[in-house]
Amino acid sequence: MSSVPWEQNAAFIQKKEFILDPDWHSGSYYVQESNSMFLGYILEQINIKDKKIIVLDACAAPGGKSTHILDKINSDSVLIANEMLPKRNAILKENIIRWGNPNVIITQNDTENFKSLDNFFDLILVDAPCSGEGLLRKKPELAVEFTPENIEKCTVRQKEILDNLIGCVKENGFLIYSTCTFQTCENEAQIQYLLENGFELVPIDISAFPEITKGKIEQTFYFTFEQTKGSGFFIACLRKKNISTSETHRHQDFSNRNKITEIKFKDAEKWIDNYKDFDFYTFKNSFYCFPEKHTYILERLQQHLYITYFGVETGELKKDIFIPAHALALSNIINKNLNKIEIDKNNALQYLRKQDVPLENIRHKNNLGWTLLTYNHQNLGWVKILQDRINNYLPNHWRILQR
Repeated sequence: MSSVPWEQNAAFIQKKEFILDPDWHSGSYYVQESNSMFLGYILEQINIKDKKIIVLDACAAPGGKSTHILDKINSDSVLIANEMLPKRNAILKENIIRWGNPNVIITQNDTENFKSLDNFFDLILVDAPCSGEGLLRKKPELAVEFTPENIEKCTVRQKEILDNLIGCVKENGFLIYSTCTFQTCENEAQIQYLLENGFELVPIDISAFPEITKGKIEQTFYFTFEQTKGSGFFIACLRKKNISTSETHRHQDFSNRNKITEIKFKDAEKWIDNYKDFDFYTFKNSFYCFPEKHTYILERLQQHLYITYFGVETGELKKDIFIPAHALALSNIINKNLNKIEIDKNNALQYLRKQDVPLENIRHKNNLGWTLLTYNHQNLGWVKILQDRINNYLPNHWRILQR
């Protein structure tokens, strides 16, 4: 496998059936376009790793850039991953859960709902909905949608999104704008609009990457079919120069719909490493934990935004019996001393199809109860070992349907 030039933790791979790879289900890796990984290089160039920041991925589904951001920020920072479309939000949620980080909040809002969060974010990524010209090499069937009407529609929508979010960026904060198209009206024209509204371009050193094409505006970058292996891509990074006078915006109050209630979780020590670093909540009939140092962010956002997920779902009570959540199994905060059983690929796929896993040789009185199945030493999910059977606790909507 050859490495991706601008991301040391990524490599080009041959096309494969990821749905049949247990490593993908455990969150060991994420598959995305190599050119879009240049986002990570920009984040390194602006040195966010050592900063305590609040980041918004405004158009986040399916989650590739959100998981990349989570790798580049530290635990003192928080990512808000937003996707307004419910089905896409559900996909985003699954990919965030697989990545396992607790310092994330998923929201489902039009960007207009963010207007009331004046000067709130240190960095906003707008991976804008676009006409998709850059995807045509990979998906030529999309050519029927690449029309002047769709280009104009996307251009208008992009400017609306930027208008909604400009006031949310802190002074000296960053806004990264990207698309998967080559259209000037969707790219440089939007950058020019930002330059006219209090932003300046941030110099990014691309001297090591001759395959990157410079845009019509200095410090804007294209990844073309002719020069790179991936799909077409455009990206630029800007800094907000000063805080312009902002209007007072009416916002929707989502607090009643969110119903996030703080609780005490008496068994936290059993399930979670460093459990004292977390606050615990009830949300959507389940228990969730969220880093205590970021609680103020969660409390503010629930007044302004519709939250669909946050932190790590821990589990739920059924008839006073605690059922650990699948998200907890995949998280990086789970107690490392819980019972685990390493299984091979065939058994892993049986588990992931929510079939019975033949573990007769390990069922005895010393390991009854909740157990994590692991593959390549990465957690796949829960089983509960009883005297007469083993129950598979993979959630139904996570199971593999493909044979």
